[in-house]
Order: sequence, then C-alpha cells, then structure tokens
Amino acid sequence: MIRREGDSLILEGPVTLESVPGLIGPAEEHLRQGARVVDFRNVTEVDSAAVALALEWLRRRRGRPDQIARREEPPARALEGRQGVIRREGDSLILEGPVTLDTVPGLIGPADEHLRQGARVVDFRNVTEVDSAAVALALEWLRRAAESKTGLRLANLPAAMQNLAKLYGVSELLQSASS
Repeated sequence: MIRREGDSLILEGPVTLESVPGLIGPAEEHLRQGARVVDFRNVTEVDSAAVALALEWLRRRRGRPDQIARREEPPARALEGRQGVIRREGDSLILEGPVTLDTVPGLIGPADEHLRQGARVVDFRNVTEVDSAAVALALEWLRRAAESKTGLRLANLPAAMQNLAKLYGVSELLQSASS
C-alpha cells in the first residue's frame, strides 16, 4: 500500500516481486507530483525487487552520472514500444527487448508459469536494455529455484547487467548461475 504525507511517500506492507507491479504506477505518480522522500519504515517484507525499485527510483531521480555532469534531464520513459517479451524454446526461456522497471511487471507472470512448467534456462541473448530491475528479477528467480530445489541457469547475461550486479555486490550469485 502507498500513501502520501506531505512530501513523503509512505510504503506499507510487503514490497516484493509480487507487490511491486501494483506499486510502480501510483508511486511514480506521487513522485511526479512532488513527493521527495520514500519511506520504507512500515514495510513488512522485502526481497530483491524492493532493492531494485529503490535503486531505480534513485537513478531516475538523479540520472546517470554523465547526465548529471552535463546537467541534462534523464529521458522520460515511454511504455509504448518498450515491452519485454518471453518465448519458450525447449527448456529455455528467451527474453527479448528491454528488461527494466517498466517491463518487468509484464514479464513476471508468464516467466513464473514457464518456470513452474519446467523451463530451466533463462536466456538474455535478445535483451536490448537492462536496469536494476533485471538484476532483481534474476536474483528472485534464482531464489525461488533454490527454494524449490530445481536448477536454473542464466545464459548470455548482458554486460550492463553484469556491471550492475558487480556494483550491488551480487555478481557472484549471477555468475555461479550462468556457468
């Protein structure tokens, strides 16, 4: 749940891979309307999706370092034409297009269904763009696979995703699943 108090956006309850899709739209609207603080104090449960969400909000707020140096505004995100796609080939899920905070909510359901049905490889070879949400999504898939004692391998991780994983200190987790 999200509520606004002055310039603060108060998050309550779980902030997990399941709840993040419902939080993105309302939270972004409050942030556009001037909310300056995101308060996680009343959050009852988090997973890697919560971290990705927070990092992505910070990145969008501040922009990339090269944009900040040139005093450029980060580009506005448009959902049109930016949808990620999943297709199945044997025991592999092939991700196509961007895997970002904007597209991950639409990828969660279909991917979960394929993983429950026996997909054991997630292939990033056709991914065109990633952000922290891609790292969070991959970590969540790996966590769920470990809990259910099923193997999951990540293939063809984009360099940008590997760099983000290094920055967040989780590169070993992704690398061990991609070898």
